[in-house]
Amino acid sequence: MSDLAPPFQFEWSTAEGFGSADLAEGDVPVPLPSAIGTERMVARPLGHGAGIFDHGFRLTQPLSITGTKLADQGVLFIRTGLTRDALCHRHGLGTFTESVGQYSLHLCCSVGATCRVTYANGEPSIGLAPIITEDRLRHMLTGFKAPRLIERFVEGNGEDWAAQPRYSPTMRKLVEEIRSAPYEGAMLEFYLQGKVFEMLAAVFSDIDEATESRRPVIGAERAKIAMACQLLQRDLSKPPSQEDLAAKIGMAPRRLATAFREVTGASMIEWLLDRKLEEAGRLLTEGDMAIKQIAFRLGYSHVGNFTAAFSRRFGVPPANYRKTTVMNHFMMRQSS
Repeated sequence: MSDLAPPFQFEWSTAEGFGSADLAEGDVPVPLPSAIGTERMVARPLGHGAGIFDHGFRLTQPLSITGTKLADQGVLFIRTGLTRDALCHRHGLGTFTESVGQYSLHLCCSVGATCRVTYANGEPSIGLAPIITEDRLRHMLTGFKAPRLIERFVEGNGEDWAAQPRYSPTMRKLVEEIRSAPYEGAMLEFYLQGKVFEMLAAVFSDIDEATESRRPVIGAERAKIAMACQLLQRDLSKPPSQEDLAAKIGMAPRRLATAFREVTGASMIEWLLDRKLEEAGRLLTEGDMAIKQIAFRLGYSHVGNFTAAFSRRFGVPPANYRKTTVMNHFMMRQSS
């Protein structure tokens, strides 16, 4: 990529099957005909093995663009800035939606592997796409601790992989700073390299989160989640924070959140709300505690908030629930 030629061969095709292969003459890329749409591409070199491509399409009809990997070594690439959803198919990984509000992160290792993205008509993409080869990334990360997924990648043992992390304010800011770079010449290349380093730091954090969410919850962790549930239920009015709870059971806060949802089927906030309302139902039917007291006992500072939450869960306000349930119990005793 010293001349910023991407390590992919790109072809386009319409829904009717007409495509660049029908117009190709040799290996020269075929631009989009004006009847199909307009395309812009600005390429910025970052030295051998890396570059940033600022691209966009405005289409009059749906279009698919397929990239076929030509390079022998692995390639990391990022796609940012969709203005509408697109459908992406990665060879060996299946089909997924690239969504507005997210960016796409790809590791492409297999020679000949394809990535096909299908866009609707309109303005589907204003993407900024850094592309970095395995060798260049290895050089960039010297002395830097990267996620294990990336370490295997730069060691030549990587695997094809894709994720769609949230398009965070940090990533959005970096894209805008790259686009509005205030330098030219050699200073521009140094500036862009620094911004790509910042982008990689954000990406590696997202990789950790994505791989963490895929790791299965094993027996020892399930026991810790059971302990977490006990600690949360010990005092429903003042449950520990996620950070305090994670420290007590010996888990990282982010891993706790992921494992808790997998084991219980709900987030901690959702699970706590269910336990509070279950306890409210018990207190309403098994005693004569005032509704206001029940609300305060369960940590609600305003009775109205308690009443609204209870009504959403049970379909009736607490007073009606108490009256109906007590009456039903009375009728059951009479009939027996």
